[in-house]
Order: sequence, then structure tokens, then C-alpha cells
Amino acid sequence: MNLFFFKSHGMKALLAALLWQAGMTVALAEAEPQAAWDAANRLYESGSSGSMAQAREAYQALLEAGACSAGLYYNLGNAHYRLGQPGEAAVAYARALFLNPAHPEARANLRLIQTTSGARVANPEGAGSRWELPHDPTQQGMVWLAAGGFWLAVGGMAPRLLGRRTAWLPTMAGVLLLGWSGTALWLGQGERKTWIVKSEGVQATVAPVDHAPATAALPIGSEVSLLLERGAWLYVAIPGVKTEGAGNAGRGWILRTAAEPVVPPSSR
Repeated sequence: MNLFFFKSHGMKALLAALLWQAGMTVALAEAEPQAAWDAANRLYESGSSGSMAQAREAYQALLEAGACSAGLYYNLGNAHYRLGQPGEAAVAYARALFLNPAHPEARANLRLIQTTSGARVANPEGAGSRWELPHDPTQQGMVWLAAGGFWLAVGGMAPRLLGRRTAWLPTMAGVLLLGWSGTALWLGQGERKTWIVKSEGVQATVAPVDHAPATAALPIGSEVSLLLERGAWLYVAIPGVKTEGAGNAGRGWILRTAAEPVVPPSSR
């Protein structure tokens, strides 16, 4: 009896110790990013160019460590802008808007860069405003919602097969859910194809080779839609430029190093 008592309590003590250690590990893991975030913000707030460069590197290190938030990309964009890197700042602001379409400061700053540079954007009246569209960061979740809406609608109409009345409430709810999630998926696909031009002097060309004839100039902050990737080149649709046979959007090739996708790396 005593031996069992000691074994039982010994196992409980060991389990408690393991749980305490696991809890401390989680707490430390959560504390370290917060400490790094606070340190980066202190560097940014000091205002000097040297500290600003260190803040930029600290924000970038947080992203590489797996942190991802609209606030982090917004602060990174501010650091880039203060260091005279408007192209990198535009990418960071666009990613902040992707993660939080209702971020007014990121939208205002992106709009300032695009207006100043004369960037080609899909909506000249309000650059960056399309990140206000219904948006869900998890496309797979939208697929499941669409599937749920479909089966809900089918279940509502199933009584008709037995000569009974259609259950209109679940049927209409399913149709609405299917329509909403399908629209969100379609809009999300558009977001995932959008790239932001970050380099100066970018010219879209008619072919993916050096010194090919240019089709359009793409100032910093221009928004292009990816159509095709070929090695070091991207074939993109360009808003505000008409190309024969291409409708209202122009087409052209740009170097992959000249632009970045709006979707953050952790969300791809």
C-alpha cells in the first residue's frame, strides 16, 4: 500500500514537473517575440538613421522567425520609407492591407507613395482600396464553407424527392453561403495574383529578354497581375495600359526582382 502510495504520488509529481516545464517553455517562446518587438520599436522611435536601419533589420528578423501581422508589416514599411526605400515600403504597406484591409494608416501611406510616383493602379481614385474587398486569409476555409453551403441547399431541396415541401430556410441559407464563399474565393484569387513594383525605372517589355521594346513604364508602387512566370521573368497584366488584343489591361514582361507579391510569404 505504501509503495503504491509513493509510486502514485511520484508519478503525479513528475507529471506536474513536466507540465510546469512545458508551460514555461510556451511562456518563454511567447515572451521572446514580444521582447524583440519592443526592442525593434525602441530602435525605430530613437529616430537616427543608424537606429532606423537596425529597426528595419529587427522587424525583418521577426518576419523570418514566423511572426506575421499587419502591425509588423506597417512598422517595417515605415522604417523602409524613413530610410529612403519607397518601393520596399509600398510592398510592406500592401501586405499590411492584405492581412488587415481596414488598416487606415497603411492605406494612406501606400496611397501617398503611389500618388507621388505616378504608379499604375487598378483603382486610381483610391489606391489600395481593393484590399477592402471581402477577404479571408485561408482559402481552404472558403472551400469548406462553399461545400457546406452546397450540401445545405441540397438538403433543403431533398424533401421534394419524397413529394414533400422544400425546406426553404436551409435552402436559401445554403445558396447565400455558397454565393458568398464563392465570391470571396474569386476575389481572393485576384489578391493572390497581385504584385507590387518595388524598383525604380521598371519598363515592361514585349519579350522576356534584355533590351526588348518597352510596352509601358511601371513607377514604384504600381500594381500588376501575374499571368505567367518564366525563369527570371514575370508576364503581367498592367492596369491603365491598352495593348492590342488584350482588352483594357496591357501586357508585358518584367524581371522577377523588380516586384514582390502582395501575399506575405507565410500566407502562401
